[in-house]
Amino acid sequence: MPEPEFQPGPPLNYLVYGPPGTGKRTYASQLAVSLADQVPLDEVRKLSHAQLYERYHLLVNEGQLVFLAMHAGWSYENMVERCLFEQENVIVHDGILKQLATEARGNLIEHLLQVQPDVLPSTDFKDVFSGFLQHLKGQEQAVVQLPDHEPFLIHSILKNGDILLRRPKTFQVIRVKRSIIRRLFTTVQKARDPQKLAARLDELLAGENIPAFEAVWAQFSSFQQAYAEAMRPVVPEPSVADPYREVQMDLLPDGVLQSSKKYVLILEHIHLVDPDVLFGDALTMLDSRRREGCRCAQSVLLPGSKTPFTLPPNLFVIAIAPHIPAWSTDLAFLMNKTFHFIPVQSNERDQDWPVIRSIRTKELWQAINKVIHRHADQTLSYPGAAFQDCHHLKGLKSLLSSRILPYFQWIALVRDLDLSVLYRDLFGSHADSLNRLDQWKTDDFRAILGLHRDEG
Repeated sequence: MPEPEFQPGPPLNYLVYGPPGTGKRTYASQLAVSLADQVPLDEVRKLSHAQLYERYHLLVNEGQLVFLAMHAGWSYENMVERCLFEQENVIVHDGILKQLATEARGNLIEHLLQVQPDVLPSTDFKDVFSGFLQHLKGQEQAVVQLPDHEPFLIHSILKNGDILLRRPKTFQVIRVKRSIIRRLFTTVQKARDPQKLAARLDELLAGENIPAFEAVWAQFSSFQQAYAEAMRPVVPEPSVADPYREVQMDLLPDGVLQSSKKYVLILEHIHLVDPDVLFGDALTMLDSRRREGCRCAQSVLLPGSKTPFTLPPNLFVIAIAPHIPAWSTDLAFLMNKTFHFIPVQSNERDQDWPVIRSIRTKELWQAINKVIHRHADQTLSYPGAAFQDCHHLKGLKSLLSSRILPYFQWIALVRDLDLSVLYRDLFGSHADSLNRLDQWKTDDFRAILGLHRDEG
């Protein structure tokens, strides 16, 4: 399988994983800013919290960065496109990934056309050659020739596209094969080394009538330039949703990708959804070798809008999870091939925090549930994987802050209770310092266990 024409410096997809409280979201934010601004990650990590999120929110406002928190209800319709049927009409709503890909692709093509105006939109050989044959048939004088050379008369054009030529006043017919013209077309488009190109052309034309092929190729090249120029899109008004839908990119010229805008999609809690269900056919296109502009670029025809869909190489995806999900064998192989996995185990501030393996987290959860049941007559399911991965206080505090305290606030609102009653019931004498969870020690959690262990 051929290699892509260009290899982007950083990978295009990342999966950041680690136990709760290790700073995965902060790391993902730093990585997103680094990718969008094209600066080294080490430099971004030196920024203060205020400086980091000032730049982060600026990228969000400019539409270059999108953050999504996944849940089990997310699917292909949210990410790619959703079809709604109203009487006899089908209304297609673009998903988040498609919207961001369209924006990123439009920026890349607009930059390509404005910065390098001599670069023409790529054209399909079949379409160009069909138009060329119609052009030859419509000429008043059916001839092809090089400047200052004797012309070739067009004897006939066969159904398979081969062109039969002959010299004036002769009856010897020369066949110019469509298949060789197609190979010349492909070779010239992909060539980067002039010496290799010359050797390849000699190989293709070995045994052929070179003057005849040169005459046809010269006229075909002129027609191709005019054809591509006629297809060049005018820079559109901002109100047009996807003005560059018909423009194709085969191989990106050097420097265009590096100087274009970069877009980042952050997907938190990716472990709650099935990537196959979330991305559908677009999952394989996330691979950097399948992005538009590579030799192995892949596109799919969307079933709702009936339009081709590709992913540009200036779009990055960052997924966040507390652990690597238990995917099927085939899906795990695809994800490992597509995503760059980054474990986040701890940060600088974790070093001085005590290990809490001595705390039985299941007992702690049972104690919390007793208080919830007493006031709301219901219980919460035990988040086993999340608690088992907690090996330091920050992770446990993060779980309490994100899962327990909001639920307490909801109970207080629904039951018309004073929130302090719930806190005091659970934390006892520690309730007054609840807003200072960062100062809690291992013994404080042991005290909670001691307070509720003998109940019920």
